[in-house]
Amino acid sequence: MEKINGAALFSLQDKVIVVTGGASGSGRTVANYMAAMGAHIVIFDVSADKAEAVAVELTELYGGRAMAVACDVTKPEQIALPEGDNNKDHKED
Repeated sequence: MEKINGAALFSLQDKVIVVTGGASGSGRTVANYMAAMGAHIVIFDVSADKAEAVAVELTELYGGRAMAVACDVTKPEQIALPEGDNNKDHKED
């Protein structure tokens, strides 16, 4: 069996990742790792201020794109990306 280079097989470069609960705890850790791998991060969290602070921090650290969406993911009517230029260039993979 030959060793597999996982990084070569699984690239997050320029992918858009939605992280629920991304303003703190394990969600924040996941957002940080995904941004470090080149992904653009969308943080869904009930705490708008904390989510925005993490988005700013990720952008400053990694130079990619990150945005915060204040919502409670247990309420489907709150789950939506903002309209406008923030998401027009992305396609679903």
